[in-house]
Amino acid sequence: MPRCTSHSLSALAITLALAGCRGDAIPGMRVATAGAQTSTGIVEAQNATTSSRRTALVAAADRVAPAVVSINVSSRQQAERRSPFDFFFVPEGARVVQGSGTGFIIRPGGIIVTNQHVVSNADRVVVTLPDGSDLPATVVGEDPLTDIAVLKVERKNLPTVAVGRSTDLMIGEWVIALGNPYAYLLGNSEPSVSVGVVSATERNILPGGDQTGLYLDMIQTDAAINPGNSGGPLTNALGEVVGVNSSIFSNSGGSVGLGFAIPIERAVRVADEIIKRGSVRRAWVGL
Repeated sequence: MPRCTSHSLSALAITLALAGCRGDAIPGMRVATAGAQTSTGIVEAQNATTSSRRTALVAAADRVAPAVVSINVSSRQQAERRSPFDFFFVPEGARVVQGSGTGFIIRPGGIIVTNQHVVSNADRVVVTLPDGSDLPATVVGEDPLTDIAVLKVERKNLPTVAVGRSTDLMIGEWVIALGNPYAYLLGNSEPSVSVGVVSATERNILPGGDQTGLYLDMIQTDAAINPGNSGGPLTNALGEVVGVNSSIFSNSGGSVGLGFAIPIERAVRVADEIIKRGSVRRAWVGL
């Protein structure tokens, strides 16, 4: 039986040590290296997947969402008795009616743009920020003709939207509608996001029913716009506001892919005049 001398054992130890340093003779070392490479590969794959999920639309929604607010309105309406039975079931006098809509912050000092029909005849307006804060709001002014109103809340350093242009919109380009549809039924104050395309531009909506505004040169989109979305922003894929969601065509009251937004240039122009003067002045000719 061969014997290992101390000299032979020393040489063997040195050989094993050198082989271990090269990583090509000790199975344990090779397994550890393969494991490290596998973990790195998983992390790289996860990062690649996350990057592919964060599309331009995700980034755009993330950019504008902090400046989108929910608007809750209380108003009094006169209860009318239309039949003899209403004498027993309809209380006499005014009743409180609740409504909701959406707005977006254009100035960090608490200036908010929304639709005029959202705050029409309002006795009390409460604005809910995305963080859940409820703030009483005052109506700075409103313009029924363009369906634009301006609100003010007492809060400083609020996030604001980036204002884009509607004049260079392309038919078929992506747009994002943000708002608070059916806000009273949802459990949090974060805005809902729906995505569609620009279906048409410069649409003129003919007046009908109790409509008081003139909806001219409107942006048409198939992004879902539902009750409660009124006054919310319509943005392009860069997260720039290009319109104010205002109306839909629908037989059911819900979205059927025919939504309309007021061009942002008109909304900002009207809002600026309301902030300066409290109302919009228009030229007229007397005969």
